[in-house]
Amino acid sequence: QGQCGTCWAFGAVGAMSDRVCIHSKGQMKPHLSARDLLSCCEFCGRGCRGGSPALAWDYWKSSGIVTGGSLEEPTGCAPYPFPKCAHHGSSGGYKPCPEEYYPA
Repeated sequence: QGQCGTCWAFGAVGAMSDRVCIHSKGQMKPHLSARDLLSCCEFCGRGCRGGSPALAWDYWKSSGIVTGGSLEEPTGCAPYPFPKCAHHGSSGGYKPCPEEYYPA
C-alpha cells in the first residue's frame, strides 16, 4: 500500500477471497485483486484516500472482481504498480513513495 490509504480495499478482497475458499471447502483459493477494486469501483470511496469495505462487497456482488497476485508475487493479470515504501509516512525502513504514484 505504501503511503496510499488502500487498507479498506486490501481488507475487503482478503475477506472475499477467504469466503470463497471457505465456501468451496478449500477447493478454490482465489487472490482477488485490490487493484481492480481500486480502479473500477467508482462508488466505493476515494481510492488512496480511503473507502468503504461494505461498498466494496456491494461492488463484488454486482460487478465481480478479477484475480491478481499479492505485492510480493508476480502473478495475476498485471503486477502491482506501487513500490514498497513507508506506510502513511511512517519510518518503517522504506523510503517515502514517489509523488508520481500519489498525485494530490
